[in-house]
Amino acid sequence: MKPKSAKEKASSLRKDSELQKKHKKLEELIAKQGVSRTATFEHLLGRGVDLWDEDRDFNDFLDTVKAVRLEKG
Repeated sequence: MKPKSAKEKASSLRKDSELQKKHKKLEELIAKQGVSRTATFEHLLGRGVDLWDEDRDFNDFLDTVKAVRLEKG
């Protein structure tokens, strides 16, 4: 792997700085709303985890949604 050029390093530093600013804003929003940041993806799915008894049921649902969308054009 070749070493990064000065331009690539500067770009990387800018991206890191932008991420840090976004992270800070996210932390402020979390504090303001009084919510927890420890949610997992599974937690975010909520009740949807148990919505389908079998994969086939879910696939049938997706096929129906696709067919309806194609009909509506």
